[in-house]
Amino acid sequence: MEIKFNSAQSCRLTIERQKDGSLRLQEYDERGQRTYTEDSDGNWTRWEYDERGNPTYMEYKDGNWLKWKYNERGQCTYKEDSNGGWVKLEYNERGQEIYSEDSDGDWTRWEYNDAGNETYYEDSDGYRWGTPRNSEQTKNDMEQEM
Repeated sequence: MEIKFNSAQSCRLTIERQKDGSLRLQEYDERGQRTYTEDSDGNWTRWEYDERGNPTYMEYKDGNWLKWKYNERGQCTYKEDSNGGWVKLEYNERGQEIYSEDSDGDWTRWEYNDAGNETYYEDSDGYRWGTPRNSEQTKNDMEQEM
């Protein structure tokens, strides 16, 4: 029996029997992250990672794929798929998400007080709560008032 790795980064191979009796092959890199998986029907998925171990690319047998980009803190700042969909994410200096926008034109914006509590939220559907700019009232405070 010859075992051949599908990825140059692979260093461990497992073959698992599934509940239905089929087999699933999985390959892992030196960090223990899955780099390739294939089932008994020949369906496969392949992953790539950056130096921090964040997934940067995932590809399926049918040609569909996903891509991710990260900032210097390792937070995802951009997601894209093979169907033209994307999501852009922005964070404040504390690492809290402050803006999200997607390829459908939907967006969400958050604000936080100095303690790091969410104080304002609004989205492209017109939903809003809190008071923008330096409100000390948090979401939990507002929920308790209801």
